Amino acid sequence: MSERSGRRRRRAYIDDSLIELDNSPPPRSPPSNDEEPEDADDAQNAASDNEVDNELDVTDQPILKRSKVEEVAGCSKEGAVAETETCDDEGKICLICFEEYSNAGAHRLVCLACGHLFGKSCIERWLRSEKVSKCPNCKAKAKLKDIRQIYGRAVQMRDTTELEQVKEINAMLRSENDSLKLQLARDRLKAQKEKETLEKELTAARSATTVSAPSVAPSLTQTRSDPPPQPVKQPLSLAFRSSAEVSRADSCRAISFCPHLCSLVVTSQNQQPMFHPFGFKKVDIATGKPLRYFPVHEGRPRDCVFSPSSDGQVLSTGEDKSLRITCTVSNTVIKRFALPANGWSCCWQGGVGQPYVYAGLSNGQVLMFDTRMGDADASEPIKDVTGGVNRVPVSTVHWIDQTNLNGLLVTDLKQCTFYDASQAAAVSPHVLIADEGQITSVCYDKETSQFAATFRPGSVHQTVTHKLYRLAAAEGAVQADVVKTWAMKSKMQTFMTRNALFNDSLEEGRLMGAAFDETSATVSLYDWTAARELTSCRLPSFDKDVMGVAHVYSRSSNFRSLAVLTQKKLHWLDMHLS
Repeated sequence: MSERSGRRRRRAYIDDSLIELDNSPPPRSPPSNDEEPEDADDAQNAASDNEVDNELDVTDQPILKRSKVEEVAGCSKEGAVAETETCDDEGKICLICFEEYSNAGAHRLVCLACGHLFGKSCIERWLRSEKVSKCPNCKAKAKLKDIRQIYGRAVQMRDTTELEQVKEINAMLRSENDSLKLQLARDRLKAQKEKETLEKELTAARSATTVSAPSVAPSLTQTRSDPPPQPVKQPLSLAFRSSAEVSRADSCRAISFCPHLCSLVVTSQNQQPMFHPFGFKKVDIATGKPLRYFPVHEGRPRDCVFSPSSDGQVLSTGEDKSLRITCTVSNTVIKRFALPANGWSCCWQGGVGQPYVYAGLSNGQVLMFDTRMGDADASEPIKDVTGGVNRVPVSTVHWIDQTNLNGLLVTDLKQCTFYDASQAAAVSPHVLIADEGQITSVCYDKETSQFAATFRPGSVHQTVTHKLYRLAAAEGAVQADVVKTWAMKSKMQTFMTRNALFNDSLEEGRLMGAAFDETSATVSLYDWTAARELTSCRLPSFDKDVMGVAHVYSRSSNFRSLAVLTQKKLHWLDMHLS
């Protein structure tokens, strides 16, 4: 009797809300001849004890209602226990009928709002049979409308904790690698500048030694091995060197050169467009061939310019209504500014350390942005320079940094305007050029503080005309004085070609210009100092869709060349002494 009472006590601990026991006693089997119970009470107690033992075995398995399982699936308790021991993964079998899921049919894989998985037919019958329908696993309230189909035969999760940790470490190491590359580029630039400074000091010391030599020994100075000084302003010639394909589609538009890094980039379209089908390619100035592609924009870029800080950053804008800053060292876009319209032109403010950039838009606006702003504030400009009064696309913007003048030179097809930096936006703009025909190009030279404008043939100018201007300020007004005029023979200009204005890298004080003649498909070299055309060179295949001309040079190797960009190719014209 003590053993039977102990079993009854253990039975009291069973949670009636989890396991519903069948109140009806199990059917009696007729007593055998070998074993016959002493009385009817002992037989009934023995049957009750066997029932408790069976119920205690069920509690060791997942918590289920046995009566409902037998009603819905018709599975015996012994079969469910055996099946559960072999299939303990919820993603492989249904916890109601202990059968595998199917990817179609009545027993396809479904889940409830709580996320537990069941066979569709089983869970539907389970919820219909319950007065207060609940999830068989977590007892959360559930309805038929909470059933969601899952399109998979089995659900298994893969442990990716270590993979995510490796990804984080990889990203951290990559960021550190990019920082080291940028620091290396800065150190190289610093070493190059120190080398040039030492070379200049050495040349000055040699010159001082030659001048201070005693006159009693002229033979010593005459027998020096130093070469004689070159005559000033020697004639130059242009010679075609090579051509390289930049893009298969007509997508090239802008070109920019950084003399400190000897780096050249051109805008183009990627041959295999993905997330950013447009960007720019870095070109090797020694071989003239593209080296690397930088994916930057979703739309075609219309302008790009290197940073004056010599850190390898490129400012670009285009037809995706954005202004972006890309680091060519780490090959990443480090800043993005949203624009209200397509961008046509862009520029940096001032020299090293200036945080402001400008974007000229197709609706005539010129917006000013601060590169120090975070990503959340980067979409808002800090100033509208033009005040939104103009509606003509802004073709070029240049920052003017002179002793007595600091401001923005804004050019569109009709006029050229100077906005003083000390004045508020859209207040007293100084119109420099107006009513002289359509302006197709304006290029600015920082060393001489002069700019050259190109005018399309029309009622004012019979042929393509270039004019050199000098800014002058007097009594609060700013005006542009014409220094010299260069009238070409060409009477046709279809494209808005950006010409070049530069100082000769080998001869100081020699201001030169390079312009494209669309009629003859030639590039002409003009000496603004001497006011005469020096030479010209015809492009191969008579390419006339020239987008821009850039002066590419290296002071250390006396390398001088003109990079001529068309919509598909990049042509190289080397400059030689005649």
